Amino acid sequence: MSESVENATGEREGRLNWPQADWFAERPTDPEELKKHNENTHEDNLYAVVDGKGATVPQVLQALTQLVARHESLRTLLSLGGNSGDRQRVTAVSAPAVEAAVSVSSVQAAEELFARVRHSSFELSPKWPFHAVLSTTGGRVEEIGLVTDHSAVDGWGMNVLRQDLDGFLRGVPPADPDVTQPLDVVRWEDSEAGKHHRRQALEYWTDQFQELRKAVGPQGGVDAGSSVVSTESDRYAGCMLRSTSLLKAAEVASARLRVPVATVLLMAFGAVLCRFTGTPSIGVLALSHNRWLENVRSSASKMFLQAPVLVSSPSPKDLSRAARDTFRRHTQANLFAHIDRAEAETVRDELLPGAHSIRVAGALFNFIDTSMFDLHTDPQGPLASSLAPRLLPDEEIVFEEERKHGPQLMLFAWQEPDSIAMRLAWRLNGELTRPGDLFLRDIGDAVTALARGLDPHAGAS
Repeated sequence: MSESVENATGEREGRLNWPQADWFAERPTDPEELKKHNENTHEDNLYAVVDGKGATVPQVLQALTQLVARHESLRTLLSLGGNSGDRQRVTAVSAPAVEAAVSVSSVQAAEELFARVRHSSFELSPKWPFHAVLSTTGGRVEEIGLVTDHSAVDGWGMNVLRQDLDGFLRGVPPADPDVTQPLDVVRWEDSEAGKHHRRQALEYWTDQFQELRKAVGPQGGVDAGSSVVSTESDRYAGCMLRSTSLLKAAEVASARLRVPVATVLLMAFGAVLCRFTGTPSIGVLALSHNRWLENVRSSASKMFLQAPVLVSSPSPKDLSRAARDTFRRHTQANLFAHIDRAEAETVRDELLPGAHSIRVAGALFNFIDTSMFDLHTDPQGPLASSLAPRLLPDEEIVFEEERKHGPQLMLFAWQEPDSIAMRLAWRLNGELTRPGDLFLRDIGDAVTALARGLDPHAGAS
């Protein structure tokens, strides 16, 4: 169904515009395995805390009702892998539905309850991907803990939710009376403008895979008849590095090459991947806030999309040209990330069957400039304090606990006012055979090489 349909209860249904999917992951076909696969874990949850401003519980419930009425993604149910394909159903707003998504607790017990909700999995088909915990004292709400599944909201969207809820509590509605909703995207896709945009996106994806095919060969060095992703392990690891010197090096490289810091980090990541795979070029799936629709900056709907970017490992004399090429491709990836998933997979499978592999175009890159977000500095209560990020020692790599879900290989990078924080996540017993901490150091070395005008491929030791 390409158009949304509204029934007598006010619900709307349509095909699923799928920014939240792992585009190139192979989903199981067995019904039981598919059910397990579709159950997003707490590792995908996003959360934030809003000052309750001493409002009563009914007042906060009214504000939350306004919030879910404004943002359909908070009340959108997902049905995945059925006979009719992936579907989304936007449910109507009702008092019982809102109350079912809210827990009220005393201040003494709220912190533990908030932690439990954050570490719980949302059932995406029967229930809203949203829950709120109200911390109360004497009938007044001190703090509101918001938790959403990542299928509904991205980091930008969570910031929008926090700002909107704060406005509703203060009696100041958001400036934009209307926002882009999940099914608005479906309708846009079928408009003439949407069809034209998707044709351009398909041309971009085709061009990227054709160039990558020339660089790595038709199979990308991967046997098309074998499984690209190991299924022997369901364990995933991660490590983080916060570095003030890395920010300085990235800014020097940015000025030298006349490209943004994000492009510098993407070049470094690509160079390390090229060295690891022994290829002159590689594809990286670049994630971006693809907020190209009218009013979309005020939308909480998840807008993270990923598109292939061809990254080459240049010689020192070609650094400027390579930087410009990477920046151009990265910019185009942000513009043309929105594409029909089936069309993207068809292009990939025809041109480069082994593209799932991190050795071809399976690694992911995500850069976030923290200045995008309105990080509040209000006095913190117990719920907000429980979310305080752990301060990472400068220049030291910190390992995370193993997880049950995650990407094959992904680099997250945050540009902060005085440092860059990088997090590498990878599948254990998978394709990444180099220790993750050393791989992360390699990326930092490649950034330093770019700052000095050297070959980043050689800078990765």
